Amino acid sequence: MKEALGRYGLLALAAILAPANRADYAPTLAPLWVEVALMTRPAGYVLEVTLRSREARAVVLSGADLPWGGKGGLVLMAVAPDQGTTLQESRSTTAGPVAPKLTLPAGGRQLGQINLSTRFPRLEETLKSSTVIVFWAYRAKVLQPDVSTSWQAGSLVIPRGGPELAGLADGLQ
Repeated sequence: MKEALGRYGLLALAAILAPANRADYAPTLAPLWVEVALMTRPAGYVLEVTLRSREARAVVLSGADLPWGGKGGLVLMAVAPDQGTTLQESRSTTAGPVAPKLTLPAGGRQLGQINLSTRFPRLEETLKSSTVIVFWAYRAKVLQPDVSTSWQAGSLVIPRGGPELAGLADGLQ
C-alpha cells in the first residue's frame, strides 16, 4: 500500500480531506465540474458521474477524456484499509465504445457511468472482510474553446459487507 499511496499520494491526500460518502459535496466555481454518486445495480457497484458546465458557450471534449471515457478520464484508486491493501484495476478501463467527441452545451450536463465491480474485479470479494474507500480525481480537458480547468477530487466509502449490511442501501440505488 505504501508504494500505491506514494504514486497517488496527492490524490489520496486530497480525497482524505474531502467529506466521506459524498463526492458531490460542495459547489464549485470551476467552469466544468463533476458530481459523483455511488449506486448499486444488478451488475455491481457503479459510479454515476455527471459532468456539468457553467460556461456561457458550448465546450467540446475528447471522448477519451470524459470521466467515464477510460484512461484519460476519472483517476480512481480503491483502498481496503482493514486489509492495508489497494485493489488492482482491470486492464480494460472502458465500459464500451466512447464517442470521439462530446459537445456540452452552454450550462449543460452529461451523465455517464463507471462500473466499479468491473474496474476492480476483487471489489465484492474484498467487501466481505473490509470497508473499501474509493478515491477519485478529475480534470476536464477541453478541446475548444480555450477554457481553464482545475483538478477536483473526492472519496466514497463502501462499508464492509456492502451498503445493504450497513443499513445504507436507502441512499444507494
